[in-house]
Amino acid sequence: MSASAFTVDLGGSHVTAAEIVVDGERARVERRRSAVIDPHGSADAILDAVAGVMTGVTRYPVAWRLAVPGPFDLAEGIGRYRDVGKFEALDGVDIRAGLSARLAAGTTLRFANDADAYGVGEWAFGAGRRASRMICITLGTGVGSGWIVAGEPADDGPEVPRDGEAHFIEVDGRPIEETVSTRAIVERYRRASGSTATVREIAERTRAGDADAADALRGPMEALGAALRPWAERFRPDVLVVGGGMSAAWDLIGEPLTRSLGRPSVEVVPGALGEEAPLLGGASLELEHAAP
Repeated sequence: MSASAFTVDLGGSHVTAAEIVVDGERARVERRRSAVIDPHGSADAILDAVAGVMTGVTRYPVAWRLAVPGPFDLAEGIGRYRDVGKFEALDGVDIRAGLSARLAAGTTLRFANDADAYGVGEWAFGAGRRASRMICITLGTGVGSGWIVAGEPADDGPEVPRDGEAHFIEVDGRPIEETVSTRAIVERYRRASGSTATVREIAERTRAGDADAADALRGPMEALGAALRPWAERFRPDVLVVGGGMSAAWDLIGEPLTRSLGRPSVEVVPGALGEEAPLLGGASLELEHAAP
């Protein structure tokens, strides 16, 4: 029997709301609304945009699961965005109350970390194949992660990094995102070649035989695998799923990452869901693992 869940993905420059229909291990997006948002805009402007796409999907009082970037008090629904470069206007704001005032009376709002929701989506409906234990790494402007045990995010304990967030891992004593991120790869290529290019262009130049471009991708992936190795030894995942924008270059990044991870027992695969992953993960959390 199928069931519907209502989910929101709040990104750095966009917000998407959707109704997800789930039937066992299959899910589809039934209705979707998206809007561009200014992460430096006012609290009212951001909340108006979020509520606008939600009411565009349904105006009835339903239960929503919102995938939001950290730092965020998930239980209380309050943003903690001080000194993080985005959503400063939402720092300390009761987002549950702000949205509730804009939505139909009786609407229920629950929150999940966006990287956790992404990982749960890949676990439930994508490349994770409902593994007993799964790590999901998202690569783009930064390094996101979800550490998933039987469909539930694991956000504390000795088996996972601080708060279950890979961006707290260090490489050579520095935050991992100084080595593994779009800006780090662009800068590595610029230093080596004297040329400025996007990560997509660097991937294209790698395929065309540019040695500097190949090194700009290979080096960070080797560093990522080595940095994840001790955590993989502790967490003991069955599969490591890699999503985010950089996964489009899987033919270039998969081998150095897998090799440097050095865990033959761990299957390393690209994500399958793309931008739908956090929406589908939110649906799984709401329907199967609902918690305040």
